[in-house]
Amino acid sequence: MISIITAAYNCEKYLGQAIDSVIAQTFQDWEMLIVDDVSTDRTTEIAQKYAKNDPRIRLICSHQKLYSAGARNLGTQHAAGSYIAFLDADDCWLPQKLEIQYEFMQKNNHALSVTSYQTFNHEGQIHPHILKVKPIIKYHDFFYSNPIGCLTVMYDRNKVGNLYFPTDLFFQEDYVLWAKTLQQTKYHFYGIDIPLAFYRLHPHNKSWNKWKVAQYHWATVYRRCFNWNFFQKLYYFTFYIIINLRKYYYLRPLK
Repeated sequence: MISIITAAYNCEKYLGQAIDSVIAQTFQDWEMLIVDDVSTDRTTEIAQKYAKNDPRIRLICSHQKLYSAGARNLGTQHAAGSYIAFLDADDCWLPQKLEIQYEFMQKNNHALSVTSYQTFNHEGQIHPHILKVKPIIKYHDFFYSNPIGCLTVMYDRNKVGNLYFPTDLFFQEDYVLWAKTLQQTKYHFYGIDIPLAFYRLHPHNKSWNKWKVAQYHWATVYRRCFNWNFFQKLYYFTFYIIINLRKYYYLRPLK
């Protein structure tokens, strides 16, 4: 079984679309754990309605603010599946996502996998640019391309155990988790170069304010999470800036 972890906070406008994309999967042996992170809108009500109609959907309500990392970690603690996948409440998948990824991992005995994906805006317009993944992503490759979208990750917990996001970071917790996983295990990420997921870009997306993210990346992520000297930080930060400038160029807002 695949356990799908969905962190949800004030996403009443989009949660139904995310859940519907899971229900529509051609691979049906899954459970969906929706972790409501103290929402103040109708998020809880919507999740309860779906959970009532489909026993594979479970709602977990946090009693204190956990943010994305903590909410995903709580979902992982309650997961029953051998495989873990992530889908935030405002994103969605294509119907064959789980089937293709599961069969790919089973056939090749992979512990970690990712897929290509696309973005779409808050109005549902799909951007034509595809964020492509490489066939294999090793630790040092990661810093030269960072092609891993959290909504495309699937891992075999029987091989790598439970992967927990760092909760002491305001954002980029997924970046750090994937890097640490590659660094500390014998496994690599294997990529499926088919866009099987859609990541929603909002005007208020934390990941879309590139200048603030870059500052945080240099001052906090590198300092706390990687034992590098100044020149190593500068070297990898240069690639980080180049990668994100290219991404910003190709993902210019649709008119």
